[in-house]
Amino acid sequence: MKKRIKLGDLQNYDDDFEVNWSCYYEQIKLLKTLKIKNILELGCGRKVVTNYLRNLGYNLTTLDFDKNLQPDILGNVSNCISLLNGRKFDIIIASHIFYYIPYDNAISVIQELSKHCRYIYIGLLHQSLSFQFTFKIPLFEIKRFNINLPLFKLKTPNYEWELGNNISYKKFRSSLLDNYEIIIDKRSKIYPRNHIFLLRSKLSNLDSL
Repeated sequence: MKKRIKLGDLQNYDDDFEVNWSCYYEQIKLLKTLKIKNILELGCGRKVVTNYLRNLGYNLTTLDFDKNLQPDILGNVSNCISLLNGRKFDIIIASHIFYYIPYDNAISVIQELSKHCRYIYIGLLHQSLSFQFTFKIPLFEIKRFNINLPLFKLKTPNYEWELGNNISYKKFRSSLLDNYEIIIDKRSKIYPRNHIFLLRSKLSNLDSL
């Protein structure tokens, strides 16, 4: 029986409600365009994406350090490789999770994950001063245009690193190229500080989609 997300499930959402939901929307919209079945979600958080994708029939495995969330795999993203025991997935979702661990560790994990998936979806916070312009014309879709200007030295508490702050976008992007083909590299038009990467592994021995 399909599980419905009730309004009561949203009672504990914080002031980042709109930001969080824009990130959820971006993930789900992109994933539905891919021919995938088996998904690994690193950091299931409030389980909005988890429950929605399972409701659609995807085979989804969760990994999180918080046992109260009852993840399928209990552990930290920093040592997730050893916890996978060689398992492989069509796609790995890692939305706003890697900046909780040191940068070098995060890059090492991202590179190793290329052996466990066809695709990986990465969402990161990209610090900038953003101006957004929205246009709505009757009978046409909403159009959004963003202007993003560099904004440095505004470190978010509890984050080890951020794009546009202590790690440059070019440095991060170049670290991906040995193990991945970059399919999507863009900033969200809904929430411009959300930088989205969809990568296809060069090292996975799974059949090509």
